[in-house]
Amino acid sequence: MKYWDKYVQYYIDHYSTPDVSREEGLPYLRNKLFISIFILAFPICVIAYIPSIIACIRTEQLIIGIFDTLSLLVISYIFFSRTPGINTKKIVFSATFIILSAILFAYMGTKGPSIVILLCISVLITLFQSKKAGLVSVALNTIIISVIMTMLPFKSIHVEFFLEYPLISWIGIVPNLIAFNALVVLAVSTLVDQLNESFLKEKSLQLQLKKESQDLLIAKHKAEESDRLKSAFLANMSHEIRTPMNGILGFSSLLSSPGLAQEDQQAYISIIQKSGDRMLNIIDEIMDISKIESGLMTMSIKEININEQVEYVYNLLKPQAETKGISFSFENGLPVETAVVNTDGEKFYAILSNLVKNAIKYTDRGWIKFGYDLRPANPGRETAELEFYVTDTGIGIPADRQHAIFERFIQADIDDVQARQGAGLGLYIAKSYIDMLNGRIWVESEPGKGSTFYFTLPYRR
Repeated sequence: MKYWDKYVQYYIDHYSTPDVSREEGLPYLRNKLFISIFILAFPICVIAYIPSIIACIRTEQLIIGIFDTLSLLVISYIFFSRTPGINTKKIVFSATFIILSAILFAYMGTKGPSIVILLCISVLITLFQSKKAGLVSVALNTIIISVIMTMLPFKSIHVEFFLEYPLISWIGIVPNLIAFNALVVLAVSTLVDQLNESFLKEKSLQLQLKKESQDLLIAKHKAEESDRLKSAFLANMSHEIRTPMNGILGFSSLLSSPGLAQEDQQAYISIIQKSGDRMLNIIDEIMDISKIESGLMTMSIKEININEQVEYVYNLLKPQAETKGISFSFENGLPVETAVVNTDGEKFYAILSNLVKNAIKYTDRGWIKFGYDLRPANPGRETAELEFYVTDTGIGIPADRQHAIFERFIQADIDDVQARQGAGLGLYIAKSYIDMLNGRIWVESEPGKGSTFYFTLPYRR
């Protein structure tokens, strides 16, 4: 079987037409079956031709010999030629054997192979073409046999075999012959349809299984990535908590040193306060993300003045920016009387302050500017919205990291000498809050040139 498949594939590659697709499915299987039958029938025809011609000469049935020769020539042409398409070869192959069997039936009756060929060719056509083509061949067989039976009473042909039985006997035999021929064709076509349906179901199940396997593999990779990020986050978090804790404990013990100067005492107290603020900020972020992940975070929608909130963030964080020598400014996009909107004030403050703190953290020189503009409703946007921005001249963010920074624990995953202190939760919390307020957030950045974070909130007055 292995060598036969190689022989079939060799013929497809070297002599068959280019329109024989290799895609799996019933059409491909029909074409491959036809080629298998064809390349098996050709050598058999060649071998059978010589004794057939000898028999025709000895019995002086030259008409049969001529048709045998013509049939062999036609079969040889379509066997070696790549010009005709596969469907053309099927039609020529089938027509050749139907005509040859009709001639044999007319001149030899059932003594020759005509009846066998007529019955078999219908089944073969059903297999390598279609049920419709098989039934057409049955109809052609019916016409051929009926024409020959019609010619018998008029003595148009003279075959002793037909004359041995009365016409009434042939009238009874022919319908049974045709009915059996049609029954076999229908049975074979039903079998082929059932096999094709089973094949399609199996293929569908294979595709579904493949997709599920891919989904499981993706889920596995995501789970592994999540575990890796969580492990990195926990390691980073232990460092983030330990650092301010060491500052608090260390400088608290220094405060108890005898003879401590007033200036040193104030400096130590300042460090302790900053360490405490840092630890409190980490604890707040952990509590916020826990509420977000558990679905317990609620919203409190009320009227707030955006201008006042923006100015409050500016005044709160201005000392941090000035300490680093950074130019710090803000700009409001609406007058005071129209800057009152309905939203969650605490979440808005958390979003804006997180973004501005990040800008200060990752900017060593230059400037930081933040503010907002009003974007009116348009055909692509049903309601007006406020578009906020926070622009800095900091270290920037590589393009392949700009989407990842809004995910959880991503700070712990940055392999960069410029990674700064932080738990990696601020941007994720900000994005979560913005999603809850029906807004959007995105970033435009270029390494070494700075970043601009944008986010929107619906403008509901």
